[in-house]
Amino acid sequence: MKEKIAFSIRVEMFNVFNRVYLNNPDSGNFQATQVVNAAGAVVSGFGRVNTASTNLPPRSGQVVARFQF
Repeated sequence: MKEKIAFSIRVEMFNVFNRVYLNNPDSGNFQATQVVNAAGAVVSGFGRVNTASTNLPPRSGQVVARFQF
């Protein structure tokens, strides 16, 4: 009687280079004046980039170990 044993390790990385993907700027009425809130951030107007809905997942990874017998 003989058994076969195997052990494997796998590393999975997500967003390895920590890239930032920004949304396209608003392209509605180009004559609209920009509105700025009290913090100095642009709230509306032509050319505004909506950063509230930007998906910015952080750099992350996981290690998977498998023992098979």
